[in-house]
Amino acid sequence: MGDNCTKECDDGTYGFDCVNNCSSHCLNNSSCEKHNGHCKNGCNPGYTNLLCNEHVLRNSNDDKDISTSTIFLLESVTINVVFFTGCFVLIWGIYTKKVSILGFNSSCGKRSKHYADSVIKRLTVISTYDKISLNKIATQSHYPPSGTGFDASNALDGNRATCMRTTSIGDNAPYKTVWWKVDLSGVHSIYSINVQFKNYNGYDIRQRGRFAGFSLYVSDNDVSSIADIKGSTLCYKDGPELPTLNFTTICTKFGRYVIFYNERLKEVKYPDAYQLTNVVTELCEVTVQGCNNVGIYGSNCDTPCPTTCKDNTCHIQSGKCLNCKPGWTGIYCTTKCREGWYGTNCSQQCVGHCRDGASCDHVTGQCDRGCDAGWTGLQCTKGCKDGNYGYDCINNCSSHCLNDSPCNKQTGHCDRGCDPGYTNVYCNTGR
Repeated sequence: MGDNCTKECDDGTYGFDCVNNCSSHCLNNSSCEKHNGHCKNGCNPGYTNLLCNEHVLRNSNDDKDISTSTIFLLESVTINVVFFTGCFVLIWGIYTKKVSILGFNSSCGKRSKHYADSVIKRLTVISTYDKISLNKIATQSHYPPSGTGFDASNALDGNRATCMRTTSIGDNAPYKTVWWKVDLSGVHSIYSINVQFKNYNGYDIRQRGRFAGFSLYVSDNDVSSIADIKGSTLCYKDGPELPTLNFTTICTKFGRYVIFYNERLKEVKYPDAYQLTNVVTELCEVTVQGCNNVGIYGSNCDTPCPTTCKDNTCHIQSGKCLNCKPGWTGIYCTTKCREGWYGTNCSQQCVGHCRDGASCDHVTGQCDRGCDAGWTGLQCTKGCKDGNYGYDCINNCSSHCLNDSPCNKQTGHCDRGCDPGYTNVYCNTGR
């Protein structure tokens, strides 16, 4: 990473330009390989595969593991998913988010029914993020020169038989770049993005070569120029290997717009398998999963973010605050600033003269109990004006201090003496 690609990825990130996050399920929170994301030391219990992003269900009766990765993968590409074991068949309703039993192998007996019920209970709470892109508004950079039925919205209708299509990019084509974007109708907490690219029987490699090199961006603002798109938050950059035509990436970002972008620039040398001519983009379905409502997180989108998170936003999986409200610190922003500090990131030091040496408010920096003698203002940083003294400068000096000199702003004493005819430290007693 870096302008000259001389910096290694930070721990916890990997891939091209270090834009991908390691799985949070690498064993004992260990880091992953910085070039491919593989967990070097293995996975935490309950997770499997090289990236440690596959859930494993365990049958407590026969200690048999059942990976649910197929369910997670197919969930984003089909309406219903059939899950088969030797003893029972389950069906996962993608839009209903419910699991039901289709049938049993009677030879397995009651044990099969008991185990199926336990799996259903666990599957019902797995991967139930909201589909926040379905039937939203989509636009694209250009359309094919002829023909109809290839609208940008086809990629959001829930039907993988209908696809959007653009005119070609690449060598001898009028365009060198292409983009498609969806407006989620407001800033959302995003979990994942699935893209189903068009396939034709016998043309898998060609289609993958057309799809290759694409990028996925997330933005709070509507963008359409190439510079603005590339200035958005990069979620995923493909390459150099050919992508699958059914592609899913975890993208835990906040944004309103999700943008698919690809290019075939004349001055760039691409890998051999990339298609460089007649590069037609055909997206059959783009599924963005996340939470519809702000201020919540978790796979069921039902757990409130900590109230001290800035803008009431937190990480969609862990609930960790992205930033804290003023006066708070820590991963979940549950720790007050230490005494003597306040404000955003607890980075400002109390500088006022709070009454009786008290510390300032950890949020505002104000002296809640008032100012010490001789000081005033919300943060007690202003000295009393000439003629006033005491706590919060509420007292008036004597008018008989020598030659109308100001009194001491803390005590009210006439330090330079009294006018003729007056005595005591306040010069308020006649002789």
